[in-house]
Amino acid sequence: MSPKRHQIKQTAFVTFSSRALKERPRFFESLIKSIEKDSNYLISYKWFESKERRTSKEIYEKSLASIRAADICIAEASLNSIGVGQQIAYALQIKKPTIICIDTTIIKNTSSGFLKGTNASNVFFVYYTDLKDLQKKLVNIVTLVDNLAMEKFNFLANKKQKAFLLEESKKRNISKSELLRLIVDEWMDRNTLS
Repeated sequence: MSPKRHQIKQTAFVTFSSRALKERPRFFESLIKSIEKDSNYLISYKWFESKERRTSKEIYEKSLASIRAADICIAEASLNSIGVGQQIAYALQIKKPTIICIDTTIIKNTSSGFLKGTNASNVFFVYYTDLKDLQKKLVNIVTLVDNLAMEKFNFLANKKQKAFLLEESKKRNISKSELLRLIVDEWMDRNTLS
């Protein structure tokens, strides 16, 4: 399908409801293969293949550890699932790039108020109609997410600037770093950088 982007594979935490897996096993088997092959990601925790019995606590701890260790989180969220919702919330809380996939043939109303209400720049929605559509869109969005990967650098501010950043970030319910990224993005949109 698409050429390999990186020599070094990154890791993805992939989640979907157990009910969805039971209803569409071939769909999810093909999706997993596509993520690993076409998007060039290793899946960090293949809970859906595990035959061993785990306690609820072990599942919870392994899932959270896998989300923390992954480079990206991909969630198929067409069917309601408290567990998937908690995993998405945790990934967003720790600033993990998160792709939320929604099948428009299952969910006609794609305006999830709660999910879409986030101001986070690390959440991406993919609406799809079938497996091929999702595979194509995932390759494109994963490439976009890779290009948006965060890099840390130091920033020195005077007291007035620091107070401004603190006040404005609280108003918007975002971090000071997120506010700075928004300010820089807005500036870049207004000014042509060559």
